[in-house]
Amino acid sequence: MDWTDKSLLAHLGAFTDRWFANGSPATQFIPYMIVPFALDDRKFRDYVIRLGNVLHRLRVPRRVSEAQLLVDAGVEIEAYDRLQEVVDWVVDYRNRAREAA
Repeated sequence: MDWTDKSLLAHLGAFTDRWFANGSPATQFIPYMIVPFALDDRKFRDYVIRLGNVLHRLRVPRRVSEAQLLVDAGVEIEAYDRLQEVVDWVVDYRNRAREAA
């Protein structure tokens, strides 16, 4: 609930200052908001401006398909070769959740 009020954007400065003893990392964090439902395309740009990058249930598969095209074209994408591990984890998690219900 209230997912639009839970962006990490406002917390990034404090997080790096608190958790990294020798200063912030060399690169900036890229905050993501991941929601398990579809979002209205007409409001999507505003969500990204307010919350940072947003992934929802329709964008994740689209991004994976785009990544596959890039990999097939010879572009290296970090950890893409581990995608099957993620799929296996999601399937296992879903199965455990179903068994617990």
